[in-house]
Amino acid sequence: MTRRRNIAALVTAAVVLGGLPAAAADDLVVTEAKQRMAEGKDLYGAGKYEAAWLKYKQACVVLKSDNCTRGLAFTEFKSKRWLDAYQHMRELLLPAPKPSLTPPMVDELSRMMREAYAKTGHIGVRADTGATLSLDGTPLLASPSDAIDVLPGKHVLEASHLGRTRRL
Repeated sequence: MTRRRNIAALVTAAVVLGGLPAAAADDLVVTEAKQRMAEGKDLYGAGKYEAAWLKYKQACVVLKSDNCTRGLAFTEFKSKRWLDAYQHMRELLLPAPKPSLTPPMVDELSRMMREAYAKTGHIGVRADTGATLSLDGTPLLASPSDAIDVLPGKHVLEASHLGRTRRL
């Protein structure tokens, strides 16, 4: 009986989604993302920061908005995800604050960003043109002009150039 219900649900979903024009399907996805964001806001208000983070993370995959990023940054900060919080706050504030942010929001995000910065590590790198870099085994796409932001702890930076490799 359960198998029959599962198959019926899959067939119904295929008919509903398959029969919708692309714009209507997109509208459903955006509506669902907005619902996740609203749930995240409610969970944040209830002090359930990890659950709120998950809802905002899901919503922000679809909703590329300052409002979603701000909610995500706040939940990351409250759930002590310092590196993610710092990076999202930086996205909102630098090089200049996003126009959608009010002065009190800018002040609060700036305060939180300073605190998150203090709880993370920052590695400055200078490398010759053409050098390839990796951090903890993950290739860096380009030689960073800014510091590389990392969680506190031990890290391995590797630089290769002209057939030579150096690990730090």
